[in-house]
Amino acid sequence: MTMFPPEQLPLVSILIINWNYARYLSQSIRSVLAQDYPNIECIIVDNGSTDDSVEVIQAEIAGDPRFRLVRFEANLGQLGAFFTVFGQCKGDFITVLDADDVLFASFVSSHVQVHLALPRPVAFTSSNIMEINSAGRIRSGRYPHFGSDTFWEAPALVDRSLAARIPAVSDADFDRLSVRTCAVPFHQTGWFWSPGSAGMYRRTVLRVVHQVRTPAKYLRPADAYLSPFCHALAGSALIDVSLSLYRIHDSNYFAAHETIAGLKAGRPEFVALQTELAEETTDFLLANSLRFQQLVGLERFWELLDQLTGSMIASKVYRSPAFIVSVVRHLPGLRKAFGDARLARALINRLKTPRLFDLLGKCASSPSNLGFVAQSLGRVIIEPLTGKRRRERLRSLERHRPMRADGYPAKPHDSGPVALISRDPPIFLTAIAFDEWIGIAGAFGRRFGDCPAGFLIYPAWSIEDSGRVAATARAVREHRRRYPSHRLTYLANSLRESSLLAAEGIPCVFLNKNFTVSERIFRPLPDAEPEFDAVYNARFVPEKRHELAAAIEKLAYVTYISDVEDEGRKQIDLMERFIRENPHHALLNPIIGGHPKRFSPTDTNVQINRARIGLCLSAVEGSNRASMEYMLAGLGVVSTPSTGGRDVYFDPEFCIVCEPDAEAVRDAVARLKARNIPRDHIRRATLRRVETERRRFLDLVEDLRVRLGGKPGQKMDWSAFADMGGLASWNTFDAHLEEFEREEKSAELKAQSWALAELTAFEQTGIQLNPAELLPVVRTVLAVSGCRLLVFGCGNDSQFWETVNAGGTTAIVEDDSACQETTRPKLTSSIIARVQYRTRVGDWPAYLDAGDALLLDLPDDIKKLSWDVILVDGPAGDRDDLPGRAQSIVTARRLVAPGGKIFVHDCDRPLEREFCARYLGEQRRFVSIRGRAILNGYSF
Repeated sequence: MTMFPPEQLPLVSILIINWNYARYLSQSIRSVLAQDYPNIECIIVDNGSTDDSVEVIQAEIAGDPRFRLVRFEANLGQLGAFFTVFGQCKGDFITVLDADDVLFASFVSSHVQVHLALPRPVAFTSSNIMEINSAGRIRSGRYPHFGSDTFWEAPALVDRSLAARIPAVSDADFDRLSVRTCAVPFHQTGWFWSPGSAGMYRRTVLRVVHQVRTPAKYLRPADAYLSPFCHALAGSALIDVSLSLYRIHDSNYFAAHETIAGLKAGRPEFVALQTELAEETTDFLLANSLRFQQLVGLERFWELLDQLTGSMIASKVYRSPAFIVSVVRHLPGLRKAFGDARLARALINRLKTPRLFDLLGKCASSPSNLGFVAQSLGRVIIEPLTGKRRRERLRSLERHRPMRADGYPAKPHDSGPVALISRDPPIFLTAIAFDEWIGIAGAFGRRFGDCPAGFLIYPAWSIEDSGRVAATARAVREHRRRYPSHRLTYLANSLRESSLLAAEGIPCVFLNKNFTVSERIFRPLPDAEPEFDAVYNARFVPEKRHELAAAIEKLAYVTYISDVEDEGRKQIDLMERFIRENPHHALLNPIIGGHPKRFSPTDTNVQINRARIGLCLSAVEGSNRASMEYMLAGLGVVSTPSTGGRDVYFDPEFCIVCEPDAEAVRDAVARLKARNIPRDHIRRATLRRVETERRRFLDLVEDLRVRLGGKPGQKMDWSAFADMGGLASWNTFDAHLEEFEREEKSAELKAQSWALAELTAFEQTGIQLNPAELLPVVRTVLAVSGCRLLVFGCGNDSQFWETVNAGGTTAIVEDDSACQETTRPKLTSSIIARVQYRTRVGDWPAYLDAGDALLLDLPDDIKKLSWDVILVDGPAGDRDDLPGRAQSIVTARRLVAPGGKIFVHDCDRPLEREFCARYLGEQRRFVSIRGRAILNGYSF
């Protein structure tokens, strides 16, 4: 831990923009004066006020060098004033404070501490708020939309022993921030933040979004522009602690009343202004396309544009005449940034046919644009205008949506590819197969309930479709409601999938699953002599478009046939027709009983080594595993444009994406063949890309494993998966889970046996905890000389703990007088203290934030000591009318010694799980034992 002195802390600029808020200004300014953070400046802008605002400001800031007043003759609006005065702000971080709002004293220090302790920097932080009325009375305790559907993963901050620390933030405050902070990745779309004066922006990102326009008049709230834009560039972090007061009154710009679930708070005129703001933001992006393309990359520029136009109150920017005008005005810069072909494709994907004609007409009016219109848009626009591409895509999607005999979509199949990545805690790699939108997670929950478990879910087939993504989002939300301890993360095969999933609030990463293909199986064979120009490894189904390979002279087919009778018959008919129409092509599978025999992965590798080039010809796919198999075997790839992500690992040196017609495919094969690229070179170049993604995957698994309670520092190596072929194997979910259960029971029996052998010195008759649960506590006690051991809950276990801690100090806390009287005669040296619990399990959500109010009234000989080891195994909490362990957990946190350990039993129950997360901190959990129940251990 490094505690920085004030002169080394970042400077924070607080910008107060006022227009006729004299009646509120004093409170706002005084809340800045009251900040416990030492390094601030405050610029107060009077935006052409006609009341006595200037006099109030001058009186409040008189003599304080940290404050400056800037006066404008006319009202530029909050956003306009921000643009105008931004250059005068010197701070590393900037907060825009509404002149009618109030900051809590810890606002700046809390935000700066989060910025400095996040594992990865973000564009800005936003804290929760309390809403007040014009008189300052509280109307709501928090902003109900804060966080949206994001996950609150604890901890969000680095361990405080490693963090850059601020003196004003105590250890307890740091821990509170850590478990109440959530990082939101830049690609997640929506409004997650509090309105108004709740944000702190990083100056370097504000510099990117800063605009200089004439006239600079923007009657808009600054946060409506800054928050979505900054987030889309570099992400944000949410602090679920109320650190400011947001005032609702008659002159309030946005809100007509406090935020109430089910009622819109915004004024009607706000939506129209937001549409204007979105159009202006779009124009700014297009005007600076080269700069933003260099900042975020070619592909993400358009994703950024989509994200911003969708997040600013869902304005229909692409439908507006203003968008066409902006494109035409900035066309020279756009062409320079993207080139004609990329620009044309991006615009066609975003504009409906009438708008395309409108754009073409306006572009054609300038002679300098005729080449762009004729050469780029002319060719790319043909298929979208005829509807051919869209109809083919829809037909392909429908073919992959299983149907029942009555014509309705099929019910869940409870089957698919699954791999067990970690047993303790359980983490599965699982696929969206058929309509199983959450893979094996649903079947796992039905079988094992709400225990900590992780699921890394990838699409087996492209889900770049709003209907499929919406269905996935519904399934995820329902699953999270039922099983809040499960962690679901989606591995998107393409950037588009990632954006669509993120827009629905689904945790996801762009990590194409083809990294799982085994290079030990798929490799160049040293003695192989290529016989064919190309090989096409694909099922004989219409969407694979075998007809596009018809012009290739020497072509080999590798295939397999569906086990479903009707589907298999159709595939065989199609296969026979293609072979009959192309007698110079060869089917490499042997025919047995009229069916081609399916090759094993090893045999598949042998067959594709007989060709020089691999083909991928479908328009819609999943990640297309065959494309990776080709490259690992040293084959170049010829592909047509596709949806689904198979091109993620393509290298233009040995991969060509050509137009979807037979002559183009034939010519691409000939060009690639003529390059004569060594197979080992193709393989090495592919593995370099794959190995990077495998490291990302292992980091993701390690992070998930630790969040689920696994011990840090036990990162897996890829060699553990190297011989698994495609990593995940196909079977019914029941079969996968039965195998997991067998392994789990076997491991549990081994652990019990091992623990029993180590605990033979202690009598265990009648003890509630099983040996595997006892062992980590016993080891911890025995490792501390003269250990101070505090146990919540007495009974048969009490004598056991006194024996284990012989030579130390043991104290037992109990609320049941009968249990005390029964236990006391069996003990020789232990202290037994009787307490009164004031809580009920059924009410636990109401006092989750109660903090010190939950501390137990304990005798001085217990509460004045620091305890090395604390075991929370009482009071009872398995019914709503019982006390539960909320007070025990809060009190244990107060009493634990530095370097001490707290163990809590029954952490599979919601109360214990939530109170441990809030007051003990998930980042401190060093052990989680599943025995009779779950025992968690926390280190301090």
